Amino acid sequence: MATTLTCRILLILNVSDKNMATTTVLNVEAEYISNLQQQIYFLELEANFLRKQTKKTTALQPRITSEAELMFQKLREMQSQAEGLRLELKRKEASLYIWRSELEQLRSQISYIEDGHSREKQSLVKEIIQLKQTKEQTDRQVSQKETEILLLRQELEKELTNENNKAQQIQAIQQGKRTTSNFNKDRETQ
Repeated sequence: MATTLTCRILLILNVSDKNMATTTVLNVEAEYISNLQQQIYFLELEANFLRKQTKKTTALQPRITSEAELMFQKLREMQSQAEGLRLELKRKEASLYIWRSELEQLRSQISYIEDGHSREKQSLVKEIIQLKQTKEQTDRQVSQKETEILLLRQELEKELTNENNKAQQIQAIQQGKRTTSNFNKDRETQ
């Protein structure tokens, strides 16, 4: 389980080394299978040798029998170990199969995510271009409005100046009328 988890983590962290890791695992498996086959071959040779020796020797029968029993017991133990190793190999092969399918799923997910990011990036780039164009257009409109406001302020200042001048003229005329009116009253009173 820990080996499978380690393999998964290595694959996720370093996708570029995945072929090397797969090749290494396959080489180890091939060497492991070859060693098992050699052990079985030697065990079979040893069993054949023991069978022949038991047939040849009759004087040493009890001793040979006990040694043969020990050898057969060892052979059974080794066959049991070999069977255990075969089962372990099958488990590892099943684990490797699961690992490979998970790797394929991860590759598929990565590809899907990369495609989604690419589409989203293109969409954002288009949106940025549109926003820049809208900003430029808005900036031009703001500049035009500011120019219009400046012109309107200048015109308003002219109008206010004209109004002030007219108000001063009206006050001067009214002052002149009052002065004339007071002068006329003073004259009449004299």
